[in-house]
Amino acid sequence: GPTDWRRHLPKSDRCVVLQKGCLPDSKGGQASAACYRGQCKKEIQRCMEEITVDEVMRAIETLAESVKTA
Repeated sequence: GPTDWRRHLPKSDRCVVLQKGCLPDSKGGQASAACYRGQCKKEIQRCMEEITVDEVMRAIETLAESVKTA
């Protein structure tokens, strides 16, 4: 979601963070990925929608493999 993973991530080494930043704001600056808005003001919710199924699957596979070898 639109939150800061450093604030909300469980204290575990068995976690994966997938993060995409927001589109640049109207002044050309880069908006934070952690906007904490209940509703996105952007047409595209990049922080969530640009995370692909393949990225999620790779993260799951990597995490599962690391758990096997631990």
